[in-house]
Amino acid sequence: MASLSEHEERIREARLLVSSPEVVCAELKRYGEEAVDGFGVGDKELERNLLARGDQLINLALAEYGTDRDILGELYRRGLADPTSPLDGRYRQGLRMAVLANRATHELWGFPKAVIGEEEIRRVVVDADWSEAEALLRNPNTSEELLVALYERKDPFSAVPDDRWCDLVSMSAANPRLKVPNDTQEGPDLRYRNIQEAIFCFLSIAPTNT
Repeated sequence: MASLSEHEERIREARLLVSSPEVVCAELKRYGEEAVDGFGVGDKELERNLLARGDQLINLALAEYGTDRDILGELYRRGLADPTSPLDGRYRQGLRMAVLANRATHELWGFPKAVIGEEEIRRVVVDADWSEAEALLRNPNTSEELLVALYERKDPFSAVPDDRWCDLVSMSAANPRLKVPNDTQEGPDLRYRNIQEAIFCFLSIAPTNT
């Protein structure tokens, strides 16, 4: 999809700043698809101004389709805040999962560490609900570093019990990153090869009694 010119971006921004949250949500979904095609490049000014609207539906859409690392980190931290009610707790968990599953991110960012930090990655893989871990491990932009650590059972996965570790590996099997190497004319996808080698390591160390 062709990128927008500067004046087209500002017109889109003006339109979305006065549109209903439902319209903004639908537009951000298309925007996220554009960002995937553009390797994570988006309109940071647009995202920041939409965040300033303070609408929960728009924030959820930004978490799912946004490209600004700082905004994604801020929304994730909001998702970690103590809920005011059971329904608010469900919303905050959805906000976190939207960031973890965000495909408009790019692996070269060092996602997810650059967005949520090492300690939060540890919480997700060790203690969080399965749905949160699944959102992270099935995201094709999850870093090579984290996937290799998963299969080789290195930190943060070294503290995970056998049964949970095997379940985490099973979750990751649906990650498109494992199935399609991003080879180019310049050379092979070395990150894909590293992940595949780590999978062979998993086969040699996997417990046989779980």
